[in-house]
Amino acid sequence: MAVDDARRLSSRSLQVSAWHHDAHTVVLNPNPERPAPTPSAISQTIADLRREGHRRVLTGALHEHEIGAFLDVGFTVHEKLHLLGHDLRDLPPTAVHPLRRAWRRDRAGILAVDALAFDDFWKLDGKGLDAAIRATPTARSRVLGGRSIRAYAVTGRAG
Repeated sequence: MAVDDARRLSSRSLQVSAWHHDAHTVVLNPNPERPAPTPSAISQTIADLRREGHRRVLTGALHEHEIGAFLDVGFTVHEKLHLLGHDLRDLPPTAVHPLRRAWRRDRAGILAVDALAFDDFWKLDGKGLDAAIRATPTARSRVLGGRSIRAYAVTGRAG
C-alpha cells in the first residue's frame, strides 16, 4: 500500500497519508465512509507499513468510539484535542481586520506565519497546507496583509 494511494478509499477501513517533514512517518486514520477499524485491521496495516520502511505512525483526531482499537494495538495518546465553543450572544467589540482571498503568491507568507505560530510537530509545509485546504469538500483560504502576510485562515465545510 503506497502512501496517499487512491485505492485506499473504497474498501479499507483505514486511510494512510504522508506526514509532512518526514518520509518515514505516516498518518493512519479511520475511513469515514466505512465502519470503525478493528484492532486486527490496524495491526495488519501497521505490519504492511513497517515492511514498506515506515518507522512511525500517527493518527489524526479520533472520535471516542475509534480510540479503543488503536489503544488495543499499542498506540498511546500523544495530545488531546480541545474543541472550544461560543454561543455568540455576548461578543466583545472587535477591530476591523480586512481579510482577502489567499492567492498562490501568498503561499510562502502563509507558511512563514504558520512556522512562527506552531512548533515543529504541528507546523505545515507545502504538502500539509495543500492537505488542510483539501480536507473538506468546500474550503476557503483568507489572509490578513498586503505583500507581507500577518495572519491566515483555512476554513472548510463538509456535509
